[in-house]
Amino acid sequence: MGALQIDVSVQERVLYMVTKDKTIVKLVDMFQERQEDYVNQIKDLKSKLVEQPAVEWVSVSNVATAKGLSADAVRKQLENGEFEDGVDFKKPNGRILINQGAVERIHRRRSSNG
Repeated sequence: MGALQIDVSVQERVLYMVTKDKTIVKLVDMFQERQEDYVNQIKDLKSKLVEQPAVEWVSVSNVATAKGLSADAVRKQLENGEFEDGVDFKKPNGRILINQGAVERIHRRRSSNG
């Protein structure tokens, strides 16, 4: 009887290990399929980004937010003479758009209170 119980115990362990191994193989296969999907999605996004033209003109509100300024402060800097209308900024339909190259020249003014 003792030998029979050992054989059943060994069979159960082997069956458990084989089942566990099959589960692991299935999980690995699923991961590889998903990984391929993710890589393909990344490649698609990358190609779409490359196809899109670079942003050349930016709104006053976006520049103001990025620079930590009010939109009025940005407008005043554009009008102070250091920026050229039609080159550094333009006003299509009354809306001011700033050339990306001019954005770096817009900055916070430091007060001289001391």
